[in-house]
Amino acid sequence: MTKKAIALSMILFVAMLACGKTDKYADLKKWLVNMCEAMETNINNIEKAENARDIAAAMIKNAESLKPLLAKRRELDKRFPEMTNLKNPPGEIEKEIKRYQELNNKSQSPEIMGKILKYYADPEVIKAKKAIAEALNDF
Repeated sequence: MTKKAIALSMILFVAMLACGKTDKYADLKKWLVNMCEAMETNINNIEKAENARDIAAAMIKNAESLKPLLAKRRELDKRFPEMTNLKNPPGEIEKEIKRYQELNNKSQSPEIMGKILKYYADPEVIKAKKAIAEALNDF
């Protein structure tokens, strides 16, 4: 009986430790996932765009999704100053950093940039560029 009580106590103790364990980078990981989703949506919207109006709409949606994400990033930058250099990310967020970098590269690819540049002088696209500039300016 005593051995069973000790064994049960040990199991409960280990379970409590496991439940109490927190991932240091959980908030940063969540931000990266949300940012990647926003980037992926923007890329998909640009790829599907068939005219200046579609490009402008995609850019405005992107600006709207960036505002809260960039506000959150300011907070995260203060909490994780070591993350300014993404060359050696911690293992906990390595996968998310890699995806972020891949999407960032894709968003700046000749295919995506060419599609945007095709309509760059359109009045609606100019408005959308301003919306993105404002979102980035707040950052």
